[in-house]
Amino acid sequence: MRNYFFNQSREGAPSLYINVAPAAFFKSQSDSKDKALFSAVSFTNGAREGNKKSEHWKLKDRIRLKDKTARDSFNSPLSLQCFFRPVKSAFFIQLDGIVPILFALILFNPISVWAATYYISPSGSDSNSGTSTSYPWRTFNSAIRKLRPGDTLVLMNGTYTKSTTGLLNISCGSSGNAVNGTATQPITIAAQNERQAFLQSDGSVSALKMLYCSYWNIQGLRFEGDDYPVSSGTQVWTVWILYSKNINVRKVLVAKHNRYSNNVGTFAISYSDTVLVEDSEIYYSLRHLLNCFSSQRCTFRRIYANARSFPTISGGTTSVGDRSVAFYVSSNSIMENVIVEGDGKSSEGMQIHDSSDGNAILGSIAINAHYNGFRLDSRGTTSHLVTNTVLENVVALNTNDPGGFGGIYQQGAVNTHVTNATVLNSYGSPGTTGIKVDGICGNCGGAIVPNASFFATNILGTNNKWSGVNVNSSRPTKGGWNMDYTNAVYHTVNFVPTTGDSYGSYTNKRTVDPQLDNCIVYIPSGSPMKGAGENGADIGANIIYRYQGGFLTNQKLWNQTTGQFPCGAVVSGVNDDATFPSSSCINVNERLNVGVNGCPIP
Repeated sequence: MRNYFFNQSREGAPSLYINVAPAAFFKSQSDSKDKALFSAVSFTNGAREGNKKSEHWKLKDRIRLKDKTARDSFNSPLSLQCFFRPVKSAFFIQLDGIVPILFALILFNPISVWAATYYISPSGSDSNSGTSTSYPWRTFNSAIRKLRPGDTLVLMNGTYTKSTTGLLNISCGSSGNAVNGTATQPITIAAQNERQAFLQSDGSVSALKMLYCSYWNIQGLRFEGDDYPVSSGTQVWTVWILYSKNINVRKVLVAKHNRYSNNVGTFAISYSDTVLVEDSEIYYSLRHLLNCFSSQRCTFRRIYANARSFPTISGGTTSVGDRSVAFYVSSNSIMENVIVEGDGKSSEGMQIHDSSDGNAILGSIAINAHYNGFRLDSRGTTSHLVTNTVLENVVALNTNDPGGFGGIYQQGAVNTHVTNATVLNSYGSPGTTGIKVDGICGNCGGAIVPNASFFATNILGTNNKWSGVNVNSSRPTKGGWNMDYTNAVYHTVNFVPTTGDSYGSYTNKRTVDPQLDNCIVYIPSGSPMKGAGENGADIGANIIYRYQGGFLTNQKLWNQTTGQFPCGAVVSGVNDDATFPSSSCINVNERLNVGVNGCPIP
């Protein structure tokens, strides 16, 4: 007999002795992944002296265990199952010496220490075991209900639809069809082959909708929406994560959404906390391509997004705009190494709107954006403010702005810090600038935000239509502004105002040809911008290395052989070079002169 002590207790809770039924009670279940079963458990309360009372508890809450010694003893892969009620106490566990198993007992319901892998296929059957590619399940409604913490559901190649397999509608709420994972044992849904599992919605439902879940991973799937008439006010995002936390979405390909559905886009995260979207591509949208709404701690990492001038349809929604990657009423979130590309008529770069605090955009690029490459806009004068935003190593290239704003536009934001930015070739209305700073809030009748403020260092603006920098004195930034080590050249007017106004000024400004030699995402070695900034830093952006969790790493961002951005698997007709030579991730490096046109791969 062996004793094991496990403390999952509240202070002062009684100690209990647990007597597990001996090995003789084990039952073999050859058709199940779990090969053995404890038939019963006896609990003895030993908290009080002389208390010998035992009570036999019925099997209820499951804990699955894995142990190498036990597996070897039975000469086969083995998962042992034991059933306990959740009791917040300190425990000794006594196991008969015939099976010396050391395991941790976590008294929550349920927890799986041994993860299972299951398979699903459009050609499968729910009567199958689901434990191999030869016997996959068929429907998500059946499969999702069977997953436990640590489990993985592998989607085999094929097309999954609402009418055949159902789609991913995952609810971990009290009346839902799923359970939460844990920090050490998340539940994973993954493609067997990246982006070859295709979840195709008809537009009446989301291809993926997740509600009230924690610790789930989604990896390598392809999602697509379609047009389907819905009632007014009904929202159908193609991928929609709501009221969830600790969710990771990686290497997905998402395209299109229901254009009858009002005020929606392609991919949304709403009312959630700690959600990562990484190494993914998003195409076609009338509104937000990827949106973190009323959430916190969203991370968008190595994303390529392109609205591709997705047209409206007859009888469909007329709500068009903000076709961007956005933080909307969201805080403490990060965009890092994000590329948003358009054709000058649709995609609107990266945006932060309305009651958003402590966000950052790092190592990111807006190409051929419409209106703004990067936009920060408060929606009120004393509330609904965008506050404490950081932009670092960002590039705005070829922004088409008919509104006369520019590559980087601040509207009434508070305490914005921009470091190492490059703004090139903005065009549109006669007043289009590289960087424009306004003290007014957006959508609030031109009212001034009294504490709006803006601070920038190591800024490069070249060949923007009217000015390199415009701090609008008629709509002043009353909380203060300063632009240090700014180089603006080849504009009608390089600096507006020329020296400063009552609330701020330029320091260490210059007007020098940067000699970029066609290089866009980094400052080449021969440029006079090299080492010319604050403390010997470069003036302008260098997007060479990956950011991770808000920190610059030493891992190169661009493929060191091809120069390509880390895009993911190519799907013909969606993101391939031949079909989309100027609007796919796979070749965006060529439009940024990474490894081409005389600019070596950085």
